[in-house]
Parts: sequence; structure tokens; C-alpha cells
Amino acid sequence: MSIEALHHHWAFLDESLDARLALPSTYDPTLVALSIVIASLAAYAVLGLAGRISAAETRLAKRAWLTAGAVTMGVGVWSMHFIGMLAFRLPVRVHYDVGITLASMAPAMLAGAIMLHVISQARTSGANLVLGGALMGAGIGVMHYTGMAAMRMDAVMRYDPVLFVVSVVVAVVLAITALYTKFVVARQHDSVRRQWWIKLGAALVMGCAVAGMHYTGMAASYVFPGSGSAPAGAGLDPTFLGAWVSLATVLITGLAIFVTVVDSRLEAATNSERLSRARLLEAIESISEGFSLYDTDDRLVLCNSRYRELVDPETTESLVGMEFERVVRMIAERRLVADPREQVDEWIAARLARYRDPREPFVLQRGDGRWLQVSERRIENIGTVAVYTDITELKKAEVEMARAATAAEEASRAKSAFLATMSHEIRTPMNGVIGMTGLLMDTELTAEQRSTRRPYAGPVRPS
Repeated sequence: MSIEALHHHWAFLDESLDARLALPSTYDPTLVALSIVIASLAAYAVLGLAGRISAAETRLAKRAWLTAGAVTMGVGVWSMHFIGMLAFRLPVRVHYDVGITLASMAPAMLAGAIMLHVISQARTSGANLVLGGALMGAGIGVMHYTGMAAMRMDAVMRYDPVLFVVSVVVAVVLAITALYTKFVVARQHDSVRRQWWIKLGAALVMGCAVAGMHYTGMAASYVFPGSGSAPAGAGLDPTFLGAWVSLATVLITGLAIFVTVVDSRLEAATNSERLSRARLLEAIESISEGFSLYDTDDRLVLCNSRYRELVDPETTESLVGMEFERVVRMIAERRLVADPREQVDEWIAARLARYRDPREPFVLQRGDGRWLQVSERRIENIGTVAVYTDITELKKAEVEMARAATAAEEASRAKSAFLATMSHEIRTPMNGVIGMTGLLMDTELTAEQRSTRRPYAGPVRPS
């Protein structure tokens, strides 16, 4: 663009020009509405992309989402501006300089990047919010007036200095309002449907903020007739370019929304999986039994602290990813079980055979004297799940019961022997007493019989 053309587009009203002599202008209501829709659509996409930036775990991912959001917002704001320019009707033919039109996208993208950087933060201060809004509003203002400078026509444009300043203030205030609206949305913890409506409302606020700056800036412009001899010059045809810009903007913004929705659902699924895994780990960690899960390649995938304590409480080596055979060999070589003394390899081979073909629970004794009941189960396409239950107290109870039974049996035998002895000891004197009693009774009876016996009269004869 020539210096003269720049002078025609970067000047304010002065006393030499009467504002009443400006060319009449009108607005196409359909294009005005379309420009606001495009700005709101871009703002909705950017709100989603801001969430992706916050959720990204790596710096590279954050930068990628920030770049995508800046491009989406920049193209959306720039397209809104261009559609708004097409809605501005003048009684002269207008073309647009290609270079300046494309260059006007740069400040829009920069404004989008600033806004994304601010709203993607989990927390921010009021000063940062104001600073971000001011930079965003300034970027949108530069984009707007640079786009205005791309106009080629046989006319002279001047700006009302008061409305010019007002348009910049409006841009800054509305940008700050839009950023604040985002943080209001972020603090909501309602249902998904309600959050969707709140997010849509925030996008409309941001879209209206951009449109408000644009149309305030347009109200500050006055176009005066030219000399009539200067042609509009070659450039972009407004109708043709407007159609392609609108289509491209809708496609880019729609793609950004689609990617945001898909990524959000993937993130939600990932978070759900993480939450489920965390709950599973917490549940496994809370049980008193040792728990382990080995995959189909016999590598440890999951275990709790109780299992690690049973394997080796003093080891600093991570057990996850370790092969089962290595774990068993470590247990045997460190004498953590009572079975393998000299035949370590034989014990390991027997243990591996039992592990690979688990049938029923079995009991083993640790080197410290504790007893464990091991229950293993092999699950197809998953691996082997094992539960180690400490049954030391049960074993002690069994030993005590066995001792009590033995003691009772011994006591019973002692009682029987005692009774037999006592019976013998008692029966012997009793037999003597009984015998003496019988003898005495016989003696007394004989004496009595002698005292009462009459003389013998001989046999009785019949009369």
C-alpha cells in the first residue's frame, strides 16, 4: 500500500472536513449476525482448547494446544472482522489489499495466544487478568485497524478521535470481562449439561466482546468522497473472498471443537481409568493379605505392601516388572522360607511347577517361623493372581490344641492307671477284711450252735 493510501486511512477528523459530508453507510443485518456467530463459535472452540492446555501433561503438548488455539482464535476473530467489513455498505467499490489483509491476521493470533495463556491457568491474580485483557483488547484493536487500512477505494477515511479511543477501551473492557467469564465457568461444578450451557454463554460473551470492539471501531470511521479519478485498484473481491473465508472459518472452528470434544472424552476416559486404578490400588493396599498379579509373561504387574514385606521387607529394589522366577530365587537364596536349605534349585523348580499349574491352596513356612497359605489362580489372557494369608496364629492354635489333646490323653491314661492301682490297693485289704469277717461269723455261729444244741436222742422211730 502506498504512503498516500496509508495517510488516507490513518488520520483523524480535523476542521478541514465536515462529518456531515461523509458518504452514507449501512449494515447488512445477516452479515452482522453471521459475524457475531463466527466470533462466538471461535470463542467456544478456544474455551475447549484452553481446557486441553490445562490438562496437557507435557510442555510440548501444551505448546501444541496453545498454537492450535491461537490459530483458531486468530482466524475466527479475523474472519469476524472481515465479515463485519463486508456488512459495511458504501456507495463506492471496495477491494482489499492482499498483503495487508493477510498481515492483519498476525495481531489477531497474538491476541488469541495471550488470551489462551491467561485462561488456561488454574489460578490467576486480578492484575494478570487485567493485563491479559488489555493485551488481548490491544491485539484485537490493532487487527481491526490494520484490516481497515487494507481497504482500496476512491475515497478518504478519517476516524473520530473520541470514538477511536472508546473502541480501544471497549475492546479492553470486554476482553477483561470475557476472561473473567471463563474463570466463572471454571469454578462451576454442576452437571455436564449445565456446564455446557454455561460454557456456551461464556462463548457468546467473548464473541460479543470481539464484535462490540469491531462495530464501535466502525462507528468511529468516516468515509469521504475521493477525487473521482483514482481507481479502487486491483485486490481481493469482497464477495468471493468473504464466502471462502466464512467457509474456512466454520471448518477450522468446527474441527477445533470436534478435536476438543474427542480429546475431552479421551481425557475423561483416561481420568476414569486412573481413578479406578487408584481405587483398586487403595483397596488392595488396605487388605491384610499379600496380593500379587503377574501377567501372562510371568512379570509382576501389581502388588501391595504386604506382599513386598513377605517377599523381602529390606529390599530397595522395585518388584514391579520382575519375573516370578527371579522373585522366587531371591526368596530362596535369602533364606526367607524354611523349606530350601541345601536343595535350593529343587525347591525353586517345585515352586515354579506349582505356580504354573495351580490347583489348590498350599502352606509354606517362612524362615522367621511364620506360616503362609498361598492361593494362586491362573486367569486366561490376564495372568496369575495370588493371595498370601498369614496363618501363623492358626498354626499356633493348632499346636496348642494338639498339646492340649496330648495332655488330656496322658491325663486320661494316668487316671486309668491310678484307678486300677487304687482298685487293687483297696481290693486287697478289703478281701482280707471280708475273709476275717467271714471267719469270725463262722466262729460265732459255731459257738452259738453248741450252746443251744440238745442231747442226741437217736433216730426218731415211727409210732
